Amino acid sequence: MLGLAIVGLGLFFAPWVRLGRPDPVALSAFDLARGNLGFLWGGAVGWFILVPLVASRRSVSELRGARVIAFTFSIMTVCECALLFFRPPQDYAYFSAELETAWGLGASALISVLGAASSLMLGGSLRDLRDLGDGGPNDRRPGEAVH
Repeated sequence: MLGLAIVGLGLFFAPWVRLGRPDPVALSAFDLARGNLGFLWGGAVGWFILVPLVASRRSVSELRGARVIAFTFSIMTVCECALLFFRPPQDYAYFSAELETAWGLGASALISVLGAASSLMLGGSLRDLRDLGDGGPNDRRPGEAVH
């Protein structure tokens, strides 16, 4: 999950769209967010916060507790990508941009879906948590001495 968050943050700076007019240029999500698409900062901030969030968890139960927020942060980018893909900016009578998607948009969406899927598995299953025990008196094995 930590690796996916770092890759997701890096893909924020990859080319997401290409403009054909007035000048051919490739724009990253960073470029788009600095312009008129400020909602794209949400995905970048989500990936940025996810790195220390996952790295700071020290136990299985802490990882399980971070599932919901990790899923939310991971899924933000795929929602932004879907919005750009299915609702691109419209051409007007006096302005046409010839907008087409670039490889960074698809890669960001893929990493986002993989991050959301892996965030649902943070900390393993309840069976794994049950096997760890809580360190109480009932966790002793038969024949083990009491200190």
